[in-house]
Amino acid sequence: MSISFQAVRLDTSLGDDEAVLAFRCGRLLAVLSRLGPIHGDSAGKWYVEILFSQAINHPRTPFSSLDELEEWIADNAEQQ
Repeated sequence: MSISFQAVRLDTSLGDDEAVLAFRCGRLLAVLSRLGPIHGDSAGKWYVEILFSQAINHPRTPFSSLDELEEWIADNAEQQ
């Protein structure tokens, strides 16, 4: 399963404006934002704002990298 990412900017004034759209097989799977300094120890990590797949449960913790997120999606999609 191949996940591709497209960088985008969120329209927010909170400092968490760096984001990516995650696509699986050409379909929008998720919107992720990179957490800013207001999130303390989680700053710089990727948070899944919305997940469109009903076959994967929404993660509750942020990911250190997009590679980690891609691996998590692959692992969880296989269990369904």
